[in-house]
Amino acid sequence: MGLFDKVKDAVVEHKDEVEQGIEKAEALAKDKLPDNMDGKVGMAADKAEEAIDKLK
Repeated sequence: MGLFDKVKDAVVEHKDEVEQGIEKAEALAKDKLPDNMDGKVGMAADKAEEAIDKLK
């Protein structure tokens, strides 16, 4: 089992915690960056969550 497989298994096993982390990072980034970046931050968070959903 390679490193990628171990990381993938850990992310799948702790999916809820990873998604909470993404949401917290999104909120923090939106607070710290200018308002015109909110859309891009939201898109990045959505892409990260989509990538997690594909890991099965």
